[in-house]
Amino acid sequence: MPEITKQELLDLSDSYIRDWHDVQTHHSLLIDDASDAGVEVHEYVGTWSEDYRNSLGNILISPFVQLIGTEYCRELDYILKQLNGPHGTYTSLNPEHTDTLGELPNDIQFRLGVIYAIAAGIVVCSDPERYSHDAVAQGILQAVTPNKEVIKYAQALADAVSRQKGLEIGDLFSNIVELANGRVHDKILVPVTKDTERVVTEITLLSNHVFINSNKRRQGRFSTSAIERILEMLNLMGCLDKVIGYKQISNIQRKLENNDSDPLTFNPDNIPWIDSE
Repeated sequence: MPEITKQELLDLSDSYIRDWHDVQTHHSLLIDDASDAGVEVHEYVGTWSEDYRNSLGNILISPFVQLIGTEYCRELDYILKQLNGPHGTYTSLNPEHTDTLGELPNDIQFRLGVIYAIAAGIVVCSDPERYSHDAVAQGILQAVTPNKEVIKYAQALADAVSRQKGLEIGDLFSNIVELANGRVHDKILVPVTKDTERVVTEITLLSNHVFINSNKRRQGRFSTSAIERILEMLNLMGCLDKVIGYKQISNIQRKLENNDSDPLTFNPDNIPWIDSE
């Protein structure tokens, strides 16, 4: 397989996240509206069914699914075993995210859900600003206002970069110029936590919604060993420079155990939701 850049990997991950949500949206529309006895919907059910099947077809041939299934199949198999291994955590999809129409086998649905967790990890560690409207509330980003001294140094940096022939720093230069010109008066969002912590936070919040985790004694958490392997995958992909161990992962999970906040990637369009109350 040709070498893939970090930006290409980020774009594939984001595209898969959108495909996954597209499936959920069409499934919800088909199930919820078609079962509403107070509305005549029979003439639309055929169209909704077709849309749902089309969305399933799109996600099954997703380039990100193909990438994970070919280049990282061993890692994916390990993660799946950790989530449903003997004497360990038993993990299944939440019924809200299960294909009740029988279009896909349960194991394929579950596999796609786990691949979503990997895609979400890639996005939140590489580009958390992509979901910035929710990231402040989640404690992932914080707002910082650049002061005059920062703008002064940005101007000096912009001048230095301009004088350096052949230096290419991509979109970073345009951001420096914008800051140097004093056009950034609002607060800038910057990551609060380390990239590894953002991944663990996202997967934990995701597991609270998408998966049901249990063991023999009580309601459990998403397998810590599975998260550890996802971090290792992201390190192999070049998204993470450093991984954290089992104990650190467990500590983050424990803090989020009763947190019912939506994961950042549940808002793929980065819409600033307004509280109706």
